[in-house]
Amino acid sequence: MTLPTIAFCILAMPPFATDGVYRAFERWGQYEAFTVQERCDGEPETVLVEWAPVQGAAVGLAYGRLYGYVQNRIVLDSTYGGWTADVLMQVTMHELGHIVLGYVHSRDRRSLMYFSGGRRTLWLWWDDMERLRLRWGRVRPIPPALVTLGEP
Repeated sequence: MTLPTIAFCILAMPPFATDGVYRAFERWGQYEAFTVQERCDGEPETVLVEWAPVQGAAVGLAYGRLYGYVQNRIVLDSTYGGWTADVLMQVTMHELGHIVLGYVHSRDRRSLMYFSGGRRTLWLWWDDMERLRLRWGRVRPIPPALVTLGEP
């Protein structure tokens, strides 16, 4: 089976933020969810990742073609004071789950797709991997070693 290629374009952001975003795309690739290509060509399927203020409580938002938007876009809140490369990676992975794979939030606090921050993981949990298996028919079995970022 051929995996889909996801194109992405990182708009102007600080170097530590760019590192976290790159790592998020690479991590999804480790699970063979999709292959990635950095490309800033303006195509609507390209995922634009931008650094800008976000209204409300969220630190990351996803706007995707799956949800009726014209462009796939992830907005990371430039005003949030708790960013590290790991937190950026986790939030970007979570938002990619929404706009690229069509995932909804999980009720399992260990899941990458859990709806809220607090205990965050940099690995897919079992329910995340089951979603990949159901979507693509297989998933590379990387153990979901939890890395806790913040309080559980």
